[in-house]
This record gives sequence, structure tokens and C-alpha cells, in this order.
Amino acid sequence: MRAKTWIIGGAFAAMLALAGLGVSRAAPAPGSTVTVQTLTAKLMKTPSFIGQTSAKLVRGDQLKLEEAQKDWYRVTSSKGATGWINKSAVVDKAVALNTKPGGGSGGARDDEVALARSGFSNEV
Repeated sequence: MRAKTWIIGGAFAAMLALAGLGVSRAAPAPGSTVTVQTLTAKLMKTPSFIGQTSAKLVRGDQLKLEEAQKDWYRVTSSKGATGWINKSAVVDKAVALNTKPGGGSGGARDDEVALARSGFSNEV
């Protein structure tokens, strides 16, 4: 009897876990900013991967969300282009990109450079 209860409980827990995988995040509110996270993206005239392109976007482009429809967002770019983009190509917030390698805010401090310099020789 105990094994049967364990199996039923385990099956129920597995069903709950699988159901949780299907839960999608809510779309951002209209008027909010989304940022292109892929290297390039196409702004489509209709909410479909197949069709006419209204503009080409690059990583970091910020878009104003006008409407959400399933997995597609109708947006307006900073250059005034409007169209649809799949939610997989954007992150739901404004992101400021950094041109420095690694995205850090600064390089090495003077004492770090001095320590690194002391450990190297011509042979190394």
C-alpha cells in the first residue's frame, strides 16, 4: 500500500513539474521598452517568420512595445520603423550595451598592473 501511494504521489509531482514547463512569462506592458538580444533581427510586417520585412535590427536596438500577440510583439524602433518581432529575439527591458571587452566598467588598477609585470620575464 505504501509503495502504491509513493508511485501515485511521484506521478502527481511529475505532472506538476511538466505543467510548470508550459507556463510562459507574461508579456511586458504596452509602452514599455524591449531590447534586441540577438546579433541581428528582422522586423516583420505580420506576426510570422515568413513574410515581408519592414526593417533590420541589430543587438542593442531598443523598441517600444505597442501590442503583444502570443509570441509576437508589435513594436516601434527608435528610427520610427514599426512591425512585429518574435519575443525570442528580445529581452523585456532596456539594456545599455558596453563596448569594453567583458562588459566591465574599467581596466586593471595600477597595483594590479605592477604585480602582473613583476611576474613576467623575457623567457615567459
